[in-house]
Amino acid sequence: MKHWYNLICLLFLASFVSYGQNVYQHYSELNGMEDYNGNTNLLYRIYSTQQDMYNNNTGNNIYLLNVVNKIDTVFQLDYSYYNEYTGQGYRVINGYDFWEKNPRKFIVCGGSGSVDGEPFIERFDYHDIRIPLFGGSRFIALSRQNDSLVYATFDDGLLYRSTSGGFTWDTAGNFNAVSLSPYNDKVLFTSEYNKLIKTTDGGLTKTVVDSLPLDVYRTDSFFYDKDTNYIYCTDHYYYQDKNVYNLLVSINSGYANSWQSKLTSTSPIYISLDNAVTGSLYLATDKYLYHSTDFGNSFSLYHTFDKSLVGIYKKPGSSKLYAATYTTIYELDGSAISIVKQIPIDPEIFKFDPLDIENKWYYNTNIPSKGVLFKEVIKDTVLANLKTFKQIKQQLFDSLFGYVSYSYERIDSSTGNVYGWWVDSTEYIIDNLNYNLGDTIYVSRYYRYGETIFDSLNIVNIFGKLLETRAYWSTADHLNFYNYDLTKNIGLLYLHYEFEQLYVTNNLKGAVIKGIVYGDTTTITGITDKYPAIPDKYSLSQNYPNPFNPATTINYSIQKAGQVKLTIYNAIGSKVAIILNEFKQPGNYSVKYNASNLASGIYLYRLESGNYSAVKKFILLK
Repeated sequence: MKHWYNLICLLFLASFVSYGQNVYQHYSELNGMEDYNGNTNLLYRIYSTQQDMYNNNTGNNIYLLNVVNKIDTVFQLDYSYYNEYTGQGYRVINGYDFWEKNPRKFIVCGGSGSVDGEPFIERFDYHDIRIPLFGGSRFIALSRQNDSLVYATFDDGLLYRSTSGGFTWDTAGNFNAVSLSPYNDKVLFTSEYNKLIKTTDGGLTKTVVDSLPLDVYRTDSFFYDKDTNYIYCTDHYYYQDKNVYNLLVSINSGYANSWQSKLTSTSPIYISLDNAVTGSLYLATDKYLYHSTDFGNSFSLYHTFDKSLVGIYKKPGSSKLYAATYTTIYELDGSAISIVKQIPIDPEIFKFDPLDIENKWYYNTNIPSKGVLFKEVIKDTVLANLKTFKQIKQQLFDSLFGYVSYSYERIDSSTGNVYGWWVDSTEYIIDNLNYNLGDTIYVSRYYRYGETIFDSLNIVNIFGKLLETRAYWSTADHLNFYNYDLTKNIGLLYLHYEFEQLYVTNNLKGAVIKGIVYGDTTTITGITDKYPAIPDKYSLSQNYPNPFNPATTINYSIQKAGQVKLTIYNAIGSKVAIILNEFKQPGNYSVKYNASNLASGIYLYRLESGNYSAVKKFILLK
């Protein structure tokens, strides 16, 4: 993965030392190789950042996992640190390669140090190869024709060559290489002046091999088909405030006028070839994995994942393919899919939606006129799917209207999914706290069917504290949308929505979280709750009127959500009618019953809900 370099990295770190923004552990890259025994070895990175007022620590270590024997080890340390008092430093890995298909015989390059830093190259058997330059090493590759020949590039933009397996180096030419052909160790590629450049003499001369009508900075990765005429390039540039990713294909060994653009995406593109099969190309972008059998001329959808992909690796000559999202590495074998490795969910993410009982929030709102919207987590309640939800009371304190309503939420700690409860008595996913910045989540807190973008991660001063805040954008269509913020340790901070020309804004003015009071928790003086509270027990009232002819009203109370059944029996216990049999939320209810089809006499009515049952007598007198 191409990532930060030395000084740029440290300047970036220093710019955040006064904040507490964290990036939780996630996979950031996936590559692979087959060893000399034919075993698949996956090379993956785990990225994370931990920051506070005085420290900033970032990790992006590379791990090596042998899929067959399950041995999983740290391959290379990749990190940076900053402390306001003790200083700063970093070690980044920008390239690696292997001899003899042996993951233990490696050569790596990168940069390390403090402010200035210096490049380094390390072999598996020698760690102190000095390079008399500042900055870092960006690229390293071994010849497949001569295992003593190694190429590398550094921050000075020159191509360096070693004929001693990386121990000693000299300059090969003014060529800032990013890729070496596995079929010819004189052929290398780079990108200069916004164009693809090729050398066929080991960097002594170079030739422009394509021309794009865009004045943009480009970065490139190259892949070489078993048919040596075909070369694939993933191209990335920033144009008109948008990221643009391309798949370019050369049909003539990368020479001029042989490159064509085959696919464009707004998400990163990852490539893996089946080196045992000519023309077999796997491509991942966003959540989608595609396969081409004709050198990238056409693609068919291979698999759709639940999150965006960060890398893929195809085992040559096999049906197996490996793919990584932010949280999971999968093995795909034909139509079968299994989990190879998964990063446990960081419990810190659940602090963005704290649903502890007695937590309260107070919002200044403009609906339907200016007032205070009050929300409180009341209790645990088991709903029809036998899952435990948090019951949330929502009350509007406002001089004109005022209302009380109840909603239900639960969080699945194994997936990060947040579930709501729909009016048709089913649960549905309304959010996922385990998604990463930039992800699109195809669910919505505010639409039954919609999508939500995790738009930005910010540090916001909330009630005198600097807290991480996630900004979301949720849409159903181009006319109706929500944007809202979730703040760590607080919950919903801000909500604005536009729905059918209705514009609503709620701003948090105070909260009580785990007994700690934040901000202003007052409501509007003189406005009281005119609605009854949730009943604390089950009850069945005597009907009214009684005796009756022919209609009467039966009142009852339900303490917990569940199926409610109300049955009418005659005096000898025979069932006459079922006047109610449906799922009900906790509350107080009334049922009107018309007995015009019955004869005068004494009847019984029975209420059943959960473990509760009660019977009362009434008289029909015609």
